[in-house]
Amino acid sequence: MENNHWAGEMLKRAKRRKHHPLIFKAIDYCGSQTLLAKAAGLSTPQISRLLWLERRVTGEVAVAIEKATNGTISRRQLCPHLFK
Repeated sequence: MENNHWAGEMLKRAKRRKHHPLIFKAIDYCGSQTLLAKAAGLSTPQISRLLWLERRVTGEVAVAIEKATNGTISRRQLCPHLFK
């Protein structure tokens, strides 16, 4: 239930503002920015900056998100220039 509320609110914001669709999917997979951050060993503000394109996804972050999402979002999707 809580996950659906988050997704609905974030979807409204995302329609109005440019965002990283794969980070959005990773957040949705984990249930919230905080849960993704914990699973990936990152901070919630880092996830927010990645989502709203304020920071680029590094190779290390791509690997962490791949692990946090059990491969649903792969490092190759996040950083195709680094992982071929």
